[in-house]
Amino acid sequence: MVLPDVVIDPTAAYSPDGSWFAFSARPADRSHGSDIYVVRAGETRSVALTSDHRSVFASWLGNVVVGSRSVPAETPAAGASEPPAAVDGETLALDPSTGASATVARRGLWRPAIDPTHRRAVYWDGTITLDANGTNVHPADGRLVLGPWPSFDPATMTEPYSSPAAGPAAGSAQSTVPGDASAEPSSAPSGSSPQPSSSAEASATPAIEGGVEVLESGPILDWDARWDETGTHLAVWIADPAERSFGHLSLYVVDPTTSRLEPDDHAIKSVPALPGFSIGKGRLAYATPAGQDGKGSSVRVQAWTNAGMGEGGTDGGQDQVIIIR
Repeated sequence: MVLPDVVIDPTAAYSPDGSWFAFSARPADRSHGSDIYVVRAGETRSVALTSDHRSVFASWLGNVVVGSRSVPAETPAAGASEPPAAVDGETLALDPSTGASATVARRGLWRPAIDPTHRRAVYWDGTITLDANGTNVHPADGRLVLGPWPSFDPATMTEPYSSPAAGPAAGSAQSTVPGDASAEPSSAPSGSSPQPSSSAEASATPAIEGGVEVLESGPILDWDARWDETGTHLAVWIADPAERSFGHLSLYVVDPTTSRLEPDDHAIKSVPALPGFSIGKGRLAYATPAGQDGKGSSVRVQAWTNAGMGEGGTDGGQDQVIIIR
């Protein structure tokens, strides 16, 4: 398989029917930022769906790719000649077969992980910023939330993809956007700086604010959110505040009737975990960092049935464990 130099995100995933694999990648020399790529099952070459070097894969909406891209802030600094450090996030849908695209959510919504019912999503609700080299995007002020996802008809994707520079000017009106500010929960108020909370505290008791459930307040370095195939169980990994190489993982149970999180004292909450985990068919598998309880890296599995939840795992070894999804 011929792939770009560096796959940069933890969200790479197959489409629900297994016919496509999507991911984000950038050159190893960091000469520019990332784009979204797909590989059709059975083929050996990846295809770039974007070319703006400012896009990342987020999740699948059926067999439609959902990604986010950074665009110039609506109010850039006066007289600024370089791209502003503060940028806005924009979410778009892309057809992997034709390359057609459409904007599907308001600005300020970044990297949505959409559930299998297409009713809910985990996403960053707030501001984002560029790193020092101007290529990688990170969350800034805001919050990681579970909230409603707007309805979207893939038949509306009739226009070919265009980069932000070739598309509407920053701050111009976006037409036919199903997730505009009037339909979506509002982002963090302008100028506000939500107080950071510990992963354990935020994961144990998500707060409900403005129609969304807050999983973590920012800034955060990175995260990965994945649903099981029923949409009733959600796993969220949040990077350690000082180091991306490990983080904390929580399992949430979602009420299928209300789409709200429901408490479950047996579900793991903010346990130390390495990036990468697998969820589905009644189980969540993840790897612990070396050094937990004086042991090496180990594989842990939390499983559930209608009768309840249980957990097991391997003894810690000397080598670091990697979970393959």
